[in-house]
Amino acid sequence: MKRALLPLLLLLSFPALAQRKEITLETIYNPSTKVYFSGAIQSGFLWLDDSTFIWPRTDQKGDVVEWQRFDVKTGKAQVFFDRAVFQKELVQAGVSDDDAKEAAKSKAANFDAKKSVIVVEAGHDLFLYSLAKQTVTRLTSTPAAEELPVFSPDGTRVAFVRANDLFVVDVATRTERQLTTDGSDQILNGILDWVYDEEIYGRGTKRGYWWSPDSKRIAFLHFDEHGVPTYPTVDEIPYHPVAATYNYPKAGDTNPKVKLMIAPAAGGEVVTVDNDRYAGDILIVRVGWNGDGSLLTYQVQDREQTWLDLDTSDGKTLIHETTKAWVSALDNPAFLADGSFLWQSERTGFQHLYHYKADGTLIRQVTNGNWEVSELHGLDEKHDEKNGWIYFSSTERTHLGADIDRIKLDGSGFQRLTEKAGTHCIAPTARW
Repeated sequence: MKRALLPLLLLLSFPALAQRKEITLETIYNPSTKVYFSGAIQSGFLWLDDSTFIWPRTDQKGDVVEWQRFDVKTGKAQVFFDRAVFQKELVQAGVSDDDAKEAAKSKAANFDAKKSVIVVEAGHDLFLYSLAKQTVTRLTSTPAAEELPVFSPDGTRVAFVRANDLFVVDVATRTERQLTTDGSDQILNGILDWVYDEEIYGRGTKRGYWWSPDSKRIAFLHFDEHGVPTYPTVDEIPYHPVAATYNYPKAGDTNPKVKLMIAPAAGGEVVTVDNDRYAGDILIVRVGWNGDGSLLTYQVQDREQTWLDLDTSDGKTLIHETTKAWVSALDNPAFLADGSFLWQSERTGFQHLYHYKADGTLIRQVTNGNWEVSELHGLDEKHDEKNGWIYFSSTERTHLGADIDRIKLDGSGFQRLTEKAGTHCIAPTARW
């Protein structure tokens, strides 16, 4: 496991109003004159090392103005890469002006691990942009659209979905390898369907595959939509509206049948994780790998979500959560160097942190009280491997805000790091 580094707190403020103005329908709704009352709240910080991060500086509409590189020691920022050059290179590589413009202003820049190359979706194909050379190289060239590209952790391959099948392409040789072959309108591999996108993983989350940390395997969800009713919709935003049909189960309708599968990135036999012990509809609500990539963990729930199991790909159930009401899907376990892990649970009525051995034996409840741990940011094991600091956000001070706190792995030494009351955000350098 790579150690988690200390977090940096970023204080975000809203711009003060220079003068009083009357609020009209135009200031609220007119596309050309409306006021963005929330200002230009920034996000998307990516750390290069302990003291340097990059981020897409955006305007009030959320469009990228420029990518900046920021040094927290000096407080100085500089342009990370030139968007105009990026856009020009895309056009020279065969991308239309409109598609190149959209790609250049997007915040969805998929970097390799070294933050030296970006893989870009443009004009239904994938392109690589070298930040050092400021050049674009075509990665794919097919009539079908490539979706959801992600670099392998070692940066040698890019995985993507085409026509609901999962592929990988070698960055150096541009050689493609198709990992699944049954993709269709009703069979989805590595891409989430409506139920999982909208209700389980979060609206806008379409990717349903996960690289192993050693870059050798890809875990992915396989959906069988046969039997799921369809629902027609109309996208009225374009000048010429577009009709589309989705597999959409209403209450009581058939849900998609889901399997968790593992494919070797170099090609070979695709293995289905055995979940036959579960009867009836199940939901696979989270998927992740342990620290060294030797084991896949995932969370299973019943359709009513009254229980949740943390399972492993070798057939073990490490934790069983249950309630008479509803169990929320939880973050993946955070693994420590010794193979043990941190787990978040609401079993007491408040979400808190628990420390477990690798075999699922509870070591201790780390945090406790009539407040909640809202987000786990990381663990610093550098200075004390046996009892390092855990960094997290919580409502310990007030349920109306969020503070950044830390506590020792053994539950001692609780410390609030944010002084003023309010809602505090964090951009952690944690890398599990």
